[in-house]
Amino acid sequence: MIISIFLFSIPEALTLFYLAYSLLGKKAPLKRLAVMSVIFGVTIYLNRLSNDNYILSVIFSCLLSILLLKLVGSLEIYEAITSGVMSLSVYLAIEFINVITLQTIMGIDPTTMETDLTRRFLWFLPQIIATLALSNLIRYFINHYGNRKCM
Repeated sequence: MIISIFLFSIPEALTLFYLAYSLLGKKAPLKRLAVMSVIFGVTIYLNRLSNDNYILSVIFSCLLSILLLKLVGSLEIYEAITSGVMSLSVYLAIEFINVITLQTIMGIDPTTMETDLTRRFLWFLPQIIATLALSNLIRYFINHYGNRKCM
């Protein structure tokens, strides 16, 4: 349980909140990012254990991310809502693409990988890398081109 939280849930939360701050063009405060990630990771892990409904889990994740961005991240409510919803949407899209791509290439059913942590981590790693790369790309363009005024 604890290994799964540290290997999957907390890194997933960290990339989610990093992406949220990148979408806003704001510097992510590391201490707050760590606190939000631990709270989110543990809560979402426990929610997944008790709830088999994927849609309810996504809705709960969305509401929790907005709440944490507002309360712990000290964002305005509009910023928390937009960045929370957008970052979760982008992350889920990347996760879907990752699962479909790896499933097609490797021919492995992701639901059968519950017991093998190494295989699960290697399956999970590309979506974390892709999300962080996208986040840094967004951050680069917002910081370098976002300050220019449109004519």
